[in-house]
Amino acid sequence: MRHIVKQFVFQSTLLGLIVAGYAYEIDGARNLVAFFIWGFLLPGSVLVNADSVVKATAKEPKKPALWRWISWPIRMASLGILIWFGAPFTATAFAVSTLLMLAAQASIEKARAAA
Repeated sequence: MRHIVKQFVFQSTLLGLIVAGYAYEIDGARNLVAFFIWGFLLPGSVLVNADSVVKATAKEPKKPALWRWISWPIRMASLGILIWFGAPFTATAFAVSTLLMLAAQASIEKARAAA
């Protein structure tokens, strides 16, 4: 449950920064969102797909499925705001990182089923 709360706070904070940066045109929030997406989310989602990370994560206990029901609407709202307010490159990087995380989740599920 603690994992769900931490991830909800993280995703909600990112969504809040995206709204503040793009809807309310606060430059600091916009710069922080771009830095976070390009500097952490995109490289992190690439690294999560590495075989060693997939194998190590598959050994951990499975996270509750409730998290997926919370995470995806927040991610889609974030992506929609980025697209709506004209940040095509940052929106593309966010979409790619989201798709890479989906691929990582599928790889982890395969590794758990194989073990």
